[in-house]
Amino acid sequence: MRADSSRTQTADRPAIADGIHETNAAPGLAGSPATTPSGVTWPPRTQDVRRYGTLIRLTGPLTDDDLAAVRTSLPGRQVTRDGGAITIWPAAARQVIVHHHGLVILHGEAFDTWSLRAIRAAHPGRFISHDGDIVTIWPTTVDPAQLRPTTPK
Repeated sequence: MRADSSRTQTADRPAIADGIHETNAAPGLAGSPATTPSGVTWPPRTQDVRRYGTLIRLTGPLTDDDLAAVRTSLPGRQVTRDGGAITIWPAAARQVIVHHHGLVILHGEAFDTWSLRAIRAAHPGRFISHDGDIVTIWPTTVDPAQLRPTTPK
């Protein structure tokens, strides 16, 4: 993950098919406790693991070392950390840009119904837009189409 002057973080390692998660598999219950993928061990500080279809969120007093360990365990997946939460994004995500004010932009290919459902389930109350190979998680529940520029008086 790198930081740039616009206060964003980017997880832009090349993604490869990992065979651990089938993107067309049934998504399971939103927020249900996740089973650990074969051969993967969650960091010892992990207090809770939730699966939202193909998206997995770990929470606890997690550190950058824990983030590195998860990335090593799942080299084909995009993984980001926001405070005490580590998110393993759906396999369709090839690049994840997280802005510190809450905007998340996923670049990928073939975001299918299961991936979109997983992203929506993991972000209740947030507006999610999908346009081709880009999924945007907006930092507000307001539909961006409803926002109008204001003109000074």
